[in-house]
Amino acid sequence: MTQLEKQWNLCKALLGRKIGPDDSSAWLESLRLEEIQPRRVVLSGAPNTFLRNRILRRFRKVLLETLAESFPDIHLEESPQLEITIGGNASVEDGPAEGAGLRVGGTQTDSGSESEFTEYPSDDAGVIPKSDRHRMDNFLVSPNNEATFKLLLAVLEQPGKLYNPLYIAGAPGLGKTHLLKGLAHGLGILQPDWNVLYTTGETFKNEVLDSITRRRSGALRNRYRNCRVLLLDNLEHLLVSPRTQEELLHTMDHLHSAGRQMVFSSCRLPLEMESLLENLRSRMDMGLIVSLGPPDYQTRRRFLAERAAREGLELPEEVFDTLAARISKDMRRLEGALVRIGAYGALEGGAVGRMDTGFALELAAPFFDTDPARAASADKVLELVARRHGLGARALRGKGRTPNVVSARRLAIHLLRICCAMSYPEIGALLGNRSHSTIIHGHRTLLAELERNPGLQALLRQLEQSLDSAG
Repeated sequence: MTQLEKQWNLCKALLGRKIGPDDSSAWLESLRLEEIQPRRVVLSGAPNTFLRNRILRRFRKVLLETLAESFPDIHLEESPQLEITIGGNASVEDGPAEGAGLRVGGTQTDSGSESEFTEYPSDDAGVIPKSDRHRMDNFLVSPNNEATFKLLLAVLEQPGKLYNPLYIAGAPGLGKTHLLKGLAHGLGILQPDWNVLYTTGETFKNEVLDSITRRRSGALRNRYRNCRVLLLDNLEHLLVSPRTQEELLHTMDHLHSAGRQMVFSSCRLPLEMESLLENLRSRMDMGLIVSLGPPDYQTRRRFLAERAAREGLELPEEVFDTLAARISKDMRRLEGALVRIGAYGALEGGAVGRMDTGFALELAAPFFDTDPARAASADKVLELVARRHGLGARALRGKGRTPNVVSARRLAIHLLRICCAMSYPEIGALLGNRSHSTIIHGHRTLLAELERNPGLQALLRQLEQSLDSAG
């Protein structure tokens, strides 16, 4: 068996966990991976045209997401070309991008027929309101995103009356899509008769350009300007088309004058988008612009533990510690690393609980941050923590056991883990050749105290900020 086949089997195991064994067996079992590149994926083995088209429509998104998790070294683009062959016949390119036309409640404002308007099939269409995956109550709240989360709750309670439009900026993998889909889910429950529309910048662009080509702009405007709430994800994807920006500008004016809520998300702030029309930028600025930051170490570790428990994964504590320390900037990668470990355990007959720590971390290594050292060096960490406690760095390496020294040493252990990505044996060697188990115990004790001590949490955040600025 080739390495490609092994990784594809791992990918299929991941798919089975995500979509369920029945769907996986019925739809995806016959597929084989022929080629995977950043811009192009080729699968073979679809029995016929009907099943191929059904797979593309139902499973395109989850297929590409899981391929990205299983082949992290390939660095798949956000919307690569997906081709599926029927037996050995020529491949057929995939359908349009995901995110088209999700409506929560209400009715379609156009006829829905192909002669009136082209619909873009989506894995999400009609699913989000019923899904447990993206809800406001299961969003991972941490000190770096708590304020933004509360603002979204306020919009959920009073749509159209507060913060309109609301613009959420943040790096990929920090929860922008989760928040927008969670808002759609919540509005579907609180306002079931409302016409809530979730879409993406890519889909909106495609629909605008298609409506121009087909001379069906009226149907497009009817579709977007009659919704009660517009949730537009990944705004940056429509910047390549001035016509699309102009259509969005007029749509925003119409919705705002009618008191309809708009929420946008992007990985960039409006001021950072050079190709954004000035009038559109000013419409964004007239609302509220907020940002999402990455969850802190404690939140990341709690997420891993809770997710593993929910999935029935029993992993060594050191695996959770290391994943939370080494994957700090993208929650999708954090989740992907855990899923990959679990899937390999499933392939090996469910032996995840007995998996060696080193082997589990080897599986997760492709997901680690590419610059784990960040701004800090070990010497900077020791110097900063020691100075904060009125000590010299030598005291942290020594044998002293006074409460002040022990407290400082435990903080240093934690910062060496998350800011320098050092292993427990490496930290033990740095701090006076202390044993691996002693370092782990000290770290566990600090984590337990952090859960109940807000003052210690604040001190830790200050130290992290000092290390970042020092870099």
